[in-house]
Amino acid sequence: MIHIAIADDHILIREGIKTLCAETDDLRIVLDLSDGEALLEAPAQLADIDVLLLDIGLARSNGLEVLGSLQAMGCAPPTLFLTMHPEHELALRAMQAGARGYITKDSDPATMRDAIRVVANGGYYMTRKGLDFLHSIVSMQGQAQQATGPVPQAEQKTGMLDDLSPQEQRVLTMLCQGRTMKEIGYDLAIGEKTVSTYKHRLMAKLDISSTVELVRFGLRNNIG
Repeated sequence: MIHIAIADDHILIREGIKTLCAETDDLRIVLDLSDGEALLEAPAQLADIDVLLLDIGLARSNGLEVLGSLQAMGCAPPTLFLTMHPEHELALRAMQAGARGYITKDSDPATMRDAIRVVANGGYYMTRKGLDFLHSIVSMQGQAQQATGPVPQAEQKTGMLDDLSPQEQRVLTMLCQGRTMKEIGYDLAIGEKTVSTYKHRLMAKLDISSTVELVRFGLRNNIG
């Protein structure tokens, strides 16, 4: 069972998602809030949450700020932003904030369920349009760095790709494609724990401390 918390100041959105989840066997809303501030006031409630559906445009508090505060408190669940913004406006901001992705509020029920399951299983959810935009931003950043001189030492990791084994390169590629641990394991005929081991090896070899930074690194180097 996937335990879900939702924080959105539009009751129709919350009720719609609750109805959507009630129609499934594996999704359950266990925390229903109209304000992000309530999340910050009772962090213990998030201990058993598998996915947080967080409105990025909350009335009293910005979803990006709420997620940042939860991360600082060490209690942020895997987070999927809910938004009415176009994909190209949110793709980069969602990744920078540490979210697992985002979904627009006009998405169809099947897409909403899929997004929740992907995030609950350790993956990243983003539309194809959002991924394309993120790739273009990373490409432009690389061109700008080339035009202005050498990049900082912390960014000079491209050469380390040559030190990765073929299997590690395959795992990195799939992570950058937003694939879940389960999907990667299935495609490579290995267990999820083995996939996790490869991911941690990648982070160690590339001197990267989080999965989000690992995916950013991959996208910056046109992997995926």
